[in-house]
Amino acid sequence: MNQLLFAGSVAWLFSSPAFAAPTDAYTQRDVMQCGGVEVVLVSSCRSVTVQDTETHVIPVCSDQTINIGGKVLRRDIGKVLQRTSDGAKTKMLNNVVVAMDCVTGSKGSLVSIGGYGGCGACPEWHGYYLPIRE
Repeated sequence: MNQLLFAGSVAWLFSSPAFAAPTDAYTQRDVMQCGGVEVVLVSSCRSVTVQDTETHVIPVCSDQTINIGGKVLRRDIGKVLQRTSDGAKTKMLNNVVVAMDCVTGSKGSLVSIGGYGGCGACPEWHGYYLPIRE
């Protein structure tokens, strides 16, 4: 009987909301070609946004990876606690990529990424990511 009670308690513990993914969680894959190489931005986000942002809508994402030519590249990004548009507080990435593009020049191609800081009032940022040789 004690084993059954223990097993039931463990099952309840791992099915409780504290351990479950939010019901509005989704994974988005944005795919493009750059210099003949496939580039994929994979984002694990929620359908809510950061509450009270200054001038832009910031998605609430808990993880993002950039896959270039089949190689998964994970950026080392911290997390911040932020109030969301549904009134709850949640941890999200400190910097969220919201755009990417391919810049092609005479010496090859670069993946350009841009985004916002997760603080809600932080400025937009841009950067170039990993040169791709053609």
